[in-house]
Amino acid sequence: MAGSATFNTPPATQEDHWIVKAILLKSGLISADPSDGIHMSPARPQPYHYKTKGSGIIAGNVISIAIMLAATVTRLYLRWNTPHLKWGMDDILMVPALLLAVAYPACQIAMVAHGGAGQHIYDVTYHEYYVYHWLAAVAQIDFFVCVGLVKMSMAVFNMRITGMAVRRAWSIGNWTFFSIVLAYTLLALLINIFQCVPAVTSFDYIAIGKRGAPPTCIGVSEMNTILRAINITMDFCLLGVPIMVVSGLQMTRRKRMRIAALFAFGAIACIGSVMALIAKFALKTDPLWNYTSLLSWTLVELVFGVITASLPTLSVLLPKRSESSAAYSASTATRAAGTLRSRHKSGFPDSPSPPREDSYEDDQGIVRHDEFELASAANSMLDGGEGIDERKSAVAVSSGYSAQSRGQSPNQYGPLEEGTRSSS
Repeated sequence: MAGSATFNTPPATQEDHWIVKAILLKSGLISADPSDGIHMSPARPQPYHYKTKGSGIIAGNVISIAIMLAATVTRLYLRWNTPHLKWGMDDILMVPALLLAVAYPACQIAMVAHGGAGQHIYDVTYHEYYVYHWLAAVAQIDFFVCVGLVKMSMAVFNMRITGMAVRRAWSIGNWTFFSIVLAYTLLALLINIFQCVPAVTSFDYIAIGKRGAPPTCIGVSEMNTILRAINITMDFCLLGVPIMVVSGLQMTRRKRMRIAALFAFGAIACIGSVMALIAKFALKTDPLWNYTSLLSWTLVELVFGVITASLPTLSVLLPKRSESSAAYSASTATRAAGTLRSRHKSGFPDSPSPPREDSYEDDQGIVRHDEFELASAANSMLDGGEGIDERKSAVAVSSGYSAQSRGQSPNQYGPLEEGTRSSS
């Protein structure tokens, strides 16, 4: 606003007066005179040279927007146009997550252009600080909802890669975690919108100044610190699920490197969460200048979180040596089924095979192999979470002929889909 005074000087307009009064009221200085202005350290140095981090902040946010758009749009394009990939709930959740992820750095750019972000406090006008406070409150709400949606998308993907596991605990655990993330997102949204009574005073300094009394607010800083700590915990939980799925499995060096890269991106997002929490404590002095450290780590968390959510699908762009492990597993099961059928038709008895430690028979006589199922789940991480249906069909065919070799009808348990359900 033209004519607005800078900090450490008396207000120059009526709007400046309300803003100064609001800052004093929120600081507990109810009886202080707004006409003296707000005096904050550091003072303007002598000799004075204007400094700003604005160009660097804008460049970093533009790059972040480009990376998140490229990763997510490519992911959605591959899901929509690649025959063996299927559109799922995790993709649907990433659409609003992308919009919010782009909106966060867009708010930061607006804070530089109109809110004085990246400047020393003695160069910031009262009106710029008013705009900065508005946009910072909006960006914080945007951030918590965005990371919540990204985590829900990743939780749904974890349901895919653990979907063939025999243990029911995987399903219960995944749905419990999804419910916790949903509750966390709604709680963060409500806390940040209704942190003060009336709610408009959570955002609008002029409304506080005109009201003439300090608003009733919860411990906003403490609550947001707790929310970020919960966010960090959920990040490590999300990273731990695929590690537990693939640990102990035998796979090629090439596949191990691809999974390690996936974990590395997720670990960087976790590090960003921790460092952003630490950087919050550097905002006690010269906040619009020092907030760039918090912004940088928040962008690291946001960007690498979005990339990690899309990496399993993007992995289909990597060159493959020959047929994938999924195709190999399916073809092996089909060949085994064909061999059993040929031996049955020719009248030769089936050769007994030694029992495997990781196999067992259920009450219907169908052999299940945990190792095969978990390997298929690991392979699904590398082909975008798909191929599970095809491998389930292969298991069902193999199970059907296994039942036939015991003198039972391969259709005894209903159509192929019924066999799939029984074996999973």
